[in-house]
Amino acid sequence: MGAHGFPPSTFDGEIPEFAFSEDKSQWEIDNGDKYGLPDGKGGEIVGELQHAVVMEKEKSAFGIYKLADGNRKCFHVL
Repeated sequence: MGAHGFPPSTFDGEIPEFAFSEDKSQWEIDNGDKYGLPDGKGGEIVGELQHAVVMEKEKSAFGIYKLADGNRKCFHVL
């Protein structure tokens, strides 16, 4: 308390806007996690997230995913 002068709004490190939001659809981006991605044919493929970039001004995000065949592909995620 002496270092900050006030208690934190969350104790688990979660961003307050996410912790207290009614909208639970926000994305969690963790390298190594696997996500369902569009295959371009109306189906879905699974890719392991290896890198993500958020462009705040554009309100957009991209992820580089490693696919099961070993190829890497960039997907627009937001």
